[in-house]
Amino acid sequence: MQKRVRWIGVVATSVLILGTVAVGYADHHGETQDRKAALVISVEATDQAAYLKKVSEIRAITEGLGVGATMRVWQASIAGPATGRLVVVLEFESLLAYAQGMTTMQADTGWRKVYEELSGLRMAVGTSLLEEVTP
Repeated sequence: MQKRVRWIGVVATSVLILGTVAVGYADHHGETQDRKAALVISVEATDQAAYLKKVSEIRAITEGLGVGATMRVWQASIAGPATGRLVVVLEFESLLAYAQGMTTMQADTGWRKVYEELSGLRMAVGTSLLEEVTP
């Protein structure tokens, strides 16, 4: 349990750091502000039905905050040992929108409460911030 709590802290800190870096990067690289950004979190859910129910709660809160993020959950179907893993994707219009959206979400007590409840239902096994480069 202690290892899981430590891992949750690492993931939360990583998300916060990614947001801070994205703001600085977007401020100094204007061309990136037009690129869409996606936060991708791969998880192993201990109880998939309960996890997805909490995801729907946090999705509703996120939409209510008006941060402009599109949230989807994918399941790996053909992925070797990762088959069955869930992948949560939050898409934003830009890196700046990502940074502002994450700041807004993390400042909301309702969002934080549900996020903490989500953390008890899964173990994050990977987190990435992607930037669209489609020509």
